[in-house]
Amino acid sequence: MCFKCRVNHYAVEQILYSLQRIRSQQSTRQRTAVDMELVTAHRKHSPAERDTGDQYRRLKMKMSDDTCISTNVDENIYANKMDEDVYANADIIKANEAPKGTSSPMEQTSRRSQHSGSEPAGARWYRLATVCLGMLCLLLLLIITVISVYYKGALHEGKANMLKAEREETNYNTLRTERDQLQANYSTLTIKFSQLEEKVRYAEEHRCPVGWNSFSLKCYYISDKKNSWVDSQKDCRERGADLVVIDSNEEQIFISQFRRAWIGLTDREHEGNWKWVDGTRITISYWAPGEPNDSGKEEDCAEAYTEHDTVKNWNDKSCSVKLHWICEGVVGVVN
Repeated sequence: MCFKCRVNHYAVEQILYSLQRIRSQQSTRQRTAVDMELVTAHRKHSPAERDTGDQYRRLKMKMSDDTCISTNVDENIYANKMDEDVYANADIIKANEAPKGTSSPMEQTSRRSQHSGSEPAGARWYRLATVCLGMLCLLLLLIITVISVYYKGALHEGKANMLKAEREETNYNTLRTERDQLQANYSTLTIKFSQLEEKVRYAEEHRCPVGWNSFSLKCYYISDKKNSWVDSQKDCRERGADLVVIDSNEEQIFISQFRRAWIGLTDREHEGNWKWVDGTRITISYWAPGEPNDSGKEEDCAEAYTEHDTVKNWNDKSCSVKLHWICEGVVGVVN
């Protein structure tokens, strides 16, 4: 065997020895995978290549024995080349295999290429649509919030305006009622004022005579002399008046400021039936305590006993007793 053949043979043995060491270090699962990859790598050669190899072998077998060594060397070289391709593929597969729980370099490269490369147009449009939809939702939420706040404010303002309108209407009705009442009072006061003016004018035109006292458009005469009740009445009538008829509290107070005197009250016609000189019954009385008592069965006339320090100062007295008297007459009539 020539030197070149021995070298090639030695190289083949070294390659086989290296392959055995690799196979002994791998686990059963990895050896199975390598074998599968070897088969796959062998199958990757095209039929043309496999036919070419077969033809090459048949051609070498027909050659003479002199060329046998060179033919064997060429075949070994071709076989070694094929083995080197197979082992190179096995090394690549082994390098690409990753430990459990991790991704292989090819998978990682594929993932990096997916991440680093440009994204598909559909994904970009989907992401853009999602962002736009989120922004639209936020805008819609903002609009709803603003409308809600505005509606609450408008509702509150509407209620306040309604309450204000009700209060204003109530105040208007109250003021209108007060106005009507004031107008009625004004009309009443206007009538009373007109009447008072007429009385004042009448009083100015018909003043009480000298010696007479004026009170509420009437004239009062207080005598300086004393006389019986009957004679006192006669004197008053001669003056165009009559004994005083008291029909109000103000008049009783006015009479009480003068001296003790006869008044126009008597029960001479029927005992206990007191009447005024004008024929009217008493509607208000100012008898002193315990009066009238008809002492001696002859007290049929009344006097104003003004010495008592009280408004209730009437006293029944005998009509023959001589006392001062008080005449009452109308302005313009008395003399």
